Amino acid sequence: MSKADDLRKEAEEAGKRGDKSKSLRKGALEHRREKALNDMADNEDWLDGKPMPKASK
Repeated sequence: MSKADDLRKEAEEAGKRGDKSKSLRKGALEHRREKALNDMADNEDWLDGKPMPKASK
């Protein structure tokens, strides 16, 4: 497993914690963490030379 895959797995877990959270503040914090981890995974892919998918319009 690559570092990007590990980051995406961690992001998925953070998203689940955010969905289950009873506190709006904690839920929002976990969803921001999820986005940040996904962005870091995308950066790792880019650094490894993997092509980025084109944004759909």
